[in-house]
Amino acid sequence: RHGKAYGAKLAKVQHMDLPLGIVTLPPEPWQRALSHAKQENIAAIMCSESKILKSCQEQLPMLAPLMTYDAVVRADLDQACDALAAPRISLKCGAELVIESTEALTAIDVNQATASHILTANLEAMKETARQIRLRDIRGIIVIDALKLSARTDQAKLLNILKTAVSTDWRKVHVFGMTKLGLIELTRSSA
Repeated sequence: RHGKAYGAKLAKVQHMDLPLGIVTLPPEPWQRALSHAKQENIAAIMCSESKILKSCQEQLPMLAPLMTYDAVVRADLDQACDALAAPRISLKCGAELVIESTEALTAIDVNQATASHILTANLEAMKETARQIRLRDIRGIIVIDALKLSARTDQAKLLNILKTAVSTDWRKVHVFGMTKLGLIELTRSSA
């Protein structure tokens, strides 16, 4: 189950010389990640549990030599995962993202904090927002409250950076634009 909808896929197989349709669950996020790993130049894959390691090795034997499990590293992974789920993300420019999810939508607020240049902070925030929605696998309606920009050229630049940043997402992302209140509306598909 993903969000409010149930997901499944139909696989067609031959059984006793007859075509047969089988309904199966869609791949889990870790299975998708490993399928993407086939195209990447990855030196090692750390699994968070020994049972996941075994399942991964069975499903992707060509990547099995890269896969390991280590309880000490697991503790480090848990700490890293906690950091990934934190609602506040500090940016290099001094600005900050605050991510809050509700049942209906996810709101992402860009805070100026110690950033000195608003446009620079917004541009960095759009790139990090695209990264965070992929990392957290945020789906559905997403509203971004960027720092206020009065120049239309700056607003257009901001939207173009966001569109470019989400263009590499494996899920379909549609950026609708900016509202009169200065909120950026987008959706990220569940399929």
